[in-house]
Amino acid sequence: MIAHLSVDSPITANAVVSRQRSDQFTFAGLGKGNRLLLSLDIQ
Repeated sequence: MIAHLSVDSPITANAVVSRQRSDQFTFAGLGKGNRLLLSLDIQ
C-alpha cells in the first residue's frame, strides 16, 4: 500500500511506516532508503 509513497518520497514513507509498523522498520527505512520499504511491502 505504501509502495508508491516510498518510491516517490522515502522520508514521507518512513513517517507512515513508523505509525503503521514499528520503530524497527522506521530505522531500517532511514538507513537503507525507499528500496527497503518497497521490498518489505512486496514480500
